[in-house]
Amino acid sequence: MKTPVEARSISRGHRARSPEPFWALPAPTMQEVAIMERNLADWERILRIFVGAALLAMVFMGPRTLWGLVGLVPLLTGLAGFCPLFSLCGASTCGTAGCQPSARKSTTTEGGG
Repeated sequence: MKTPVEARSISRGHRARSPEPFWALPAPTMQEVAIMERNLADWERILRIFVGAALLAMVFMGPRTLWGLVGLVPLLTGLAGFCPLFSLCGASTCGTAGCQPSARKSTTTEGGG
């Protein structure tokens, strides 16, 4: 026999609660987690760092306005080498060999001479 509370919740269309709390659910695997892949070329990283630092300096010097905090966005994306907006759009300024450290050519020669 159902209690009046159970009967009311069923009649209102409420679902039964999950027996496990949310913290008992399994953690996502590495394939399910989006990994931040570098999508900014070296020249753009340097440019973003300088522009971000210049905008951030407006908080302390010059007009002394809080709009200079906008400089945190290019500064942090330049330091990280990853732009979330580029990731959403599928854009990248990386060339074929400009982003990943493993793609850079080595300056040493093999075999000596």
